[in-house]
Amino acid sequence: MEPVHIVMSEEIVLHAGRDGGLQNMEIQGILKLRITEPDSGFIKIQVENTDTRPIQIQTHPNVDRELWKTKGQIGMKMNNKPFPNNTDVGVLKWRFHTVEDSYVPLSINCWPQDNGSGGCDVNIEYNLENITMELNEVIITIPLALGSPSPLINECEGEHEYDRSRSCLIWKIPIIDKNSPTAALDFTARGNPDNFFPVCVSFTSSLPYCGLKVLGVVGNSDGAAVNFSQETQLKTNTYEIN
Repeated sequence: MEPVHIVMSEEIVLHAGRDGGLQNMEIQGILKLRITEPDSGFIKIQVENTDTRPIQIQTHPNVDRELWKTKGQIGMKMNNKPFPNNTDVGVLKWRFHTVEDSYVPLSINCWPQDNGSGGCDVNIEYNLENITMELNEVIITIPLALGSPSPLINECEGEHEYDRSRSCLIWKIPIIDKNSPTAALDFTARGNPDNFFPVCVSFTSSLPYCGLKVLGVVGNSDGAAVNFSQETQLKTNTYEIN
């Protein structure tokens, strides 16, 4: 890790209906800066925003707002004052909120059908709607009727696990990307259609949802390039189909 380390992290909250309609989606992001050497705090961070969506962006009160507006740079209001040392400092926040279906990164279609024998034939399918994204460690959790026996798996792309203590079926997919954007799980289980909701999804990604990107870091006095290290994290907070 370099003396100048930048972390860009985002969390996604999504609620969708079982009919496929998006009810609410929100992305909240923050750019944090960590300086580990006192002399390395006299810097400006160059950020590029290529996102055309209506993203709300807010700078920290100690950050020069005019510098951000005119040059897309994050720097202290007082040029002779360094960023704090040995602490994670949030310097930029952003938020994107929508109810438009077209912005959903991963759609889930869960279709339970009563089989007339006290149970349901359930087909669940996912589709990566934003093919520029790469989702890792994807876990899709489908609830089952309380006390029901292990479901009969008819088809599964990926791994599955029956959790008796939580009465749910867990579907695990290591990666979803443009090369493997869709897959299906088909099973039979006891219960009625309402028992299989809400479907909960979790995933991580090293690619951000919003189009903000750190282009570089420069020194305050001479504008020379400064070496830095960077992490980018996207994770789910809540992702439910109910």
